[in-house]
Amino acid sequence: MSHGYFNTSKHSLIEKQTNESISLQIILLTFSSNYYTRGLYRLHAGMLNGGTLAIYFPVTATRLFPFEVELYYIQHILILTVPIFLLTSHG
Repeated sequence: MSHGYFNTSKHSLIEKQTNESISLQIILLTFSSNYYTRGLYRLHAGMLNGGTLAIYFPVTATRLFPFEVELYYIQHILILTVPIFLLTSHG
């Protein structure tokens, strides 16, 4: 099980990967290897990086320069869309 440990001032927060995502990975690995299961597994593994959480819960209060907030959103949207594009490009 993967987990992260964050120390914030006097509090500790332990973030654990949910059982649903681990279960999905195990289920996908047990299926026969074809184009769709490989693509779905790769897509799922690519989405676990936190780009979705960065869009849902943005920390933009410290972004003070012009267009820094916009660049934050552009970068995190690209983190999510580029793997999908690469999986569908067949190249």
